[in-house]
Amino acid sequence: MSDKPLKAYAVTERSEAMTVIVFASSGIAARRLGANEHDTEFECIESCRRAPWADQYQSTGKIPSQAWIDNGYSQTCDYCETVIYGDTAEDEDGNPQAPIFEGVHAYCGPGCKEAREQDIAQRKASGEAFKTKVQTERPYLTFTLFRADYPWIYNSAEFSFEGAKYGGGVTEKEGGKLEWHVNAEDKPAWDRLIAEQVAA
Repeated sequence: MSDKPLKAYAVTERSEAMTVIVFASSGIAARRLGANEHDTEFECIESCRRAPWADQYQSTGKIPSQAWIDNGYSQTCDYCETVIYGDTAEDEDGNPQAPIFEGVHAYCGPGCKEAREQDIAQRKASGEAFKTKVQTERPYLTFTLFRADYPWIYNSAEFSFEGAKYGGGVTEKEGGKLEWHVNAEDKPAWDRLIAEQVAA
């Protein structure tokens, strides 16, 4: 492994001209990392250039949205996906923009920032309600993983139970209906467990 310090490179892919910043010890390594980030082939990289302005973000790997703008790149609104340019107060359709840059997030205006924050709050509330619901409905299960918060779109969880080799999962469907499923090898133990709970 090389002891050379990692430096920032701007890697742009060919098809959509999208750019990512990667941190690598050489241009060739950066090109390879950039291709992986873009989920494309090495040969499909249009350019790989040093980006000294981004060296300072190597420890976290997170580039602030304002830094992208300050260095000539555009950003995409985190809510409506409108492209935000640093040198204009209008979007591509001529609509006024009042961009907000907050850490790695960019918004084309206060309305989109508020809407995204509301969406996140709703997802968090939905996730907490789901956790309470499944734990209340089946307190005899051991829940091992929840996917029930932002940025997950749907609520789901994984669980284990006595006699299970693989365990199972539960997904919240439309209308709040819970769909429970277990691995086929665990089905006999699951059926016994459910029968015991019904009889209790």
